[in-house]
Amino acid sequence: MSLAPCETRPANQASLPGVTIMICARNAEKHLARAIEAAKAQDYPGAVSLLVVDNGSTDATGEIARSFGATVIDHAIPGVAGARQRAWQEAGTEVVAFLDSDCEPPGDWLARAVPRLLEDEKLAAVGAKLADGPPSTLAEEHIAAQGVLNTDYLWMGSKRHFPFVVTAALVLRRAALERVGGFDESFGRMGGEDCDLCFRFREAGYKLDYMPEIRVIHHHRASVRGMMRQVFWYGQGSVAVLARWHHRLGWWARFEVKPPLRLVKALLETPIALLVERDRYRRVSPALRVLDSLAYMAGRWSSAIRHRVLCL
Repeated sequence: MSLAPCETRPANQASLPGVTIMICARNAEKHLARAIEAAKAQDYPGAVSLLVVDNGSTDATGEIARSFGATVIDHAIPGVAGARQRAWQEAGTEVVAFLDSDCEPPGDWLARAVPRLLEDEKLAAVGAKLADGPPSTLAEEHIAAQGVLNTDYLWMGSKRHFPFVVTAALVLRRAALERVGGFDESFGRMGGEDCDLCFRFREAGYKLDYMPEIRVIHHHRASVRGMMRQVFWYGQGSVAVLARWHHRLGWWARFEVKPPLRLVKALLETPIALLVERDRYRRVSPALRVLDSLAYMAGRWSSAIRHRVLCL
């Protein structure tokens, strides 16, 4: 397959390997144009191709991608893990880069991340920091305030997960993906496919790196319904990862006491905030915490039943 090139770059084209930027998108017409524009604006001294995997969209996602000259692949089976797997398998470059459809990387993203990746042949992936986009809705403001996708925290690791880098803006060595088999498509729509991939990289002897100095703007879900759906999938994914890696994580990884405690606290604060607070967000913040806590816990419990895992 011949992938659509981005704009021609000046400078020495042979100095760095070609890169395929891959955007997996489902019903992404709201943000996709900005993500593509940021991808095409990369100041990278090598060939850059753009590939969009339309993951069963029912809106204008495919048409928008084609209008920018991107190569578009239709992958109708819903699920980001499968879409990502299809994307890198279609890309023919030595280095590949995932970019979420709601993200805008800086112009020097590839120019900084690719050389870091090439410094060590055992380095499989280089992640970037996700920075909150300007909120325009209560849901967006809430997701930012609660740090729902805090890449600094994920990179630090915890008792419940090893350090990992997220695929929202990730540069990878294709050979490493080939060696570990890429993404596990059984994750479907759940989150956690990037966490699982990073665990398998480490098991295969690869290293990971994180460059927080590269700040990628991440636009959050605009509606409360979208927010709840997202954290539900994160809850499901957390248990799916646990089911696979419990032998490495230890027994304590089965128990997350923070979500139920957070739920109880939010329930107690909700009526007080509604009566006392005058700021629009502060007034509804506890109620939104009730909703996202319930969605996350529901995701964990449904996944625990599916994977036959005992956990809180």
